[in-house]
Amino acid sequence: MMSRVRWTALIAAAALLGVAHPVAAGSTRFEERLQRAVASGAVDPQRADLYRLLRLRAAERLPEVLREAQGPAARSAQRPLGAERPSRDGTAEMRLLRARLAQASAAIRAEAEHYLSAAPAATERPAAARVAGKTGGKTLLNRVVTDNFSVEWGSELTNENGTSPAADTGPAFSGDPAVGGNGVPDVVERWAGYLEASFGVVAGMGFEDPLVSSSLVPVYLGNSDPDRIEDDINSSRYFGFTDQVGNQVPYLVVNNDFRALLGLTGVTAIQQFMKVTAAHEFFHVFHWLYDSTQTEAEIDEDIWWWEASATWMEDEVFDSIDDYFGWFDGTYVDPGWAELAEEGLAPDYTDTTYAARAYGGVIFAKYLAEHVGGRDSMGKMWNRIRGGTRVLAAFDAYAVSRGFDGLEHLFVGFVGANAVMDYEEGAHYGQVSAPSPASGSTAPVSYLGASYRSRPPAPAGGVEISVPVAPATDWGLSGVLDSAAGFSLVVGGRLGSGTTPSAQFANVGARDSVFVAASWLTKAPAIPFTLAEASFTSPDIDAPAVVGLGAPLARAGGFDLSWTPPADFDVAGYVVNWESRAPAGDAGYRTFFGPVTAAELRGLTPGTYDLQVFAYDTVGNADLAAAATATVTVAELGSDATVPVSAAAIPNALVKALDLGTPPPPPTGGGGGGGGGGCFVQSLGF
Repeated sequence: MMSRVRWTALIAAAALLGVAHPVAAGSTRFEERLQRAVASGAVDPQRADLYRLLRLRAAERLPEVLREAQGPAARSAQRPLGAERPSRDGTAEMRLLRARLAQASAAIRAEAEHYLSAAPAATERPAAARVAGKTGGKTLLNRVVTDNFSVEWGSELTNENGTSPAADTGPAFSGDPAVGGNGVPDVVERWAGYLEASFGVVAGMGFEDPLVSSSLVPVYLGNSDPDRIEDDINSSRYFGFTDQVGNQVPYLVVNNDFRALLGLTGVTAIQQFMKVTAAHEFFHVFHWLYDSTQTEAEIDEDIWWWEASATWMEDEVFDSIDDYFGWFDGTYVDPGWAELAEEGLAPDYTDTTYAARAYGGVIFAKYLAEHVGGRDSMGKMWNRIRGGTRVLAAFDAYAVSRGFDGLEHLFVGFVGANAVMDYEEGAHYGQVSAPSPASGSTAPVSYLGASYRSRPPAPAGGVEISVPVAPATDWGLSGVLDSAAGFSLVVGGRLGSGTTPSAQFANVGARDSVFVAASWLTKAPAIPFTLAEASFTSPDIDAPAVVGLGAPLARAGGFDLSWTPPADFDVAGYVVNWESRAPAGDAGYRTFFGPVTAAELRGLTPGTYDLQVFAYDTVGNADLAAAATATVTVAELGSDATVPVSAAAIPNALVKALDLGTPPPPPTGGGGGGGGGGCFVQSLGF
């Protein structure tokens, strides 16, 4: 049992919180109130981490002053979310809290232990099912087993919008995996279907692990069992989280009641969030298995890539939902990613704008997939991390493997693409803030490691934009010519400390615009810099020769394309243009900076497309008349991943085993776990 001294200390801490901050619960945000309590001495920093863990696992156990108001109206009233990271995904928090609490006092560790080992995985309980060679033990009252998941829920399951009782009436929309009258609540079948769809896509990219191959992945529907209060995440604002106990298969907890999150009430919107949550959290399973970083400092530096790549996976599995747009334009955080001051590629987890930086960092994953190495780039990146390489070092090694002069060189192209949002869905990302004119502009670096300045359309001719006095740090410069002809060119490179670089374009048209961005890959001080513009006459007026173009390969919603470089020594990049014959008017381009010689283009409607591919050099010389050409017919429309079986076949194909109403076995050992054990849970009640 909890000692009388410890109990008294907790009551005192709660009282001090109330005295120091006499505010109604929910009137100011959790982290802000907690930090004030720590600063005033009312709460010890280690106990503050315990409270953060409680907020994720059992928020109703928090001191009253730290609890947040509930319900859709309260959630809506708390927006915008810029003053605190929105609690969309608790995985990163669990990762960091595990590291921090491992260093805490014995008393704090004892109180936290139940919540750090509360959801046992397959090997912690007797195997209750064997499906497709996989095993998994039952923890909650009810369970459905699919090919790859054990989905469990308790006695108080609701529908996804919080209404009760949970329906078993069958499909409500096209592609709905629910089946009526089979004893499985529709909301459970939807979660199972969305998870299996995610499994198919992630496994199809080559992600695998012996634990996932041999064991069912446990999934617990939070807020469905009053005896497992550690999975009551309804009051925490979390959509879900993924966690790992020891070396067991990671498990997922997902929020069963989405009506309290961001004011959601509509069932259609809720089911969209269920889909992206399933894809996001399942990809975290492999993050836990692949990333062996242990220290708080390492996790702090690397964890953003967990969130950015998991957000990327959401769109790979369920492309039409496009939930990730909200991280760019201020929908989910204010300011949005596009408005943030510079902090480098790896954001600081303690920054209050971390959510926009981490989730908004999905754009770097999009850049790798759309401009550098295709969808395979994600697997290649994570396999390097799996080998023990830190995230930025893995990026650097991957950049070198693709022919770049390190990550700094690749980063220059990324910054250039952002200037004009040269992405498949870039029209929805917002635009960079680029004051005009460029000449004489002085400002600190901004916008994810880059500061943009624009030159408006002006008389035609050569243009050079330079930085007369360079900061004493390693950096890069991206110049972007946004051509009225319907494409962009990116020039620039990695620059050493103290250099005075420039971006040069030999021939800028009267209706063209020029952007220039000074970029720092890693976090740098806010160093003001000045841009100077001058006329430029290039001694080089010759465009690169024609590329050798391979036959395009039609894919669902697009095509794959490769080419061989011309012999010219000064090629800076390539442009792929496309335009449909029928239906007419579907046109676009993609600019590939650096030594990239292959492309995966998607997002096209079925039709016949004329393609052009041309190289350009370091001062923007290009000859469209000499572009290599090809034709491709896109016959299939790209679509979301869907449940891999038809709705009618679900009882026999998706649901492999059904176990309803059998109480779970008691815990197999000491400590918390199972159906609500643990001294801390039993005795702590603020």
